[in-house]
Amino acid sequence: MKYLAILGVAAFAIACDSPTSPNTAASIAPASRVANAVVTNDRVETLTGAPNNCNGDVLILTATWHTVFAVTFDGAGGFHLKQHVNIQGQGSDAGTGVDYVVTDVANSEFNGSFGFENTYTESYNLIAKGKAPNAWVQIDDHITVTPNGDVSSYHSNFRIVCQ
Repeated sequence: MKYLAILGVAAFAIACDSPTSPNTAASIAPASRVANAVVTNDRVETLTGAPNNCNGDVLILTATWHTVFAVTFDGAGGFHLKQHVNIQGQGSDAGTGVDYVVTDVANSEFNGSFGFENTYTESYNLIAKGKAPNAWVQIDDHITVTPNGDVSSYHSNFRIVCQ
């Protein structure tokens, strides 16, 4: 039942945009492996907030969000969801006046059938234009659950570095 809910959310997300094929090298997998995939490839420019993990401030940035999303059904009752998000922007800290450039790359992969596997990685870089420290955040999470509900693999790593 849980898988049907996940598929429903994925179908809803896909239905909100007409499917297109990726036009950049950031595609999720070679075309031969995703022949039955539904793929969306969106690019949106927006005003957004980003955390400065070195001093606790929230920066206001103008950023471009590039998202590629694919759903593949494997013919054996399983499905595979993949998402790649790339954010690039710039802005300044209203309190200190320091200008920043931000890049963020996140990848998520969910494989489900009887049991599931989920992997999420993210690398966030906040680069100061000046003498303020740069911030780097690295996230790496993974879980594997067997068909009978046992967790057979799990790790969660989170690091913040200010330099």
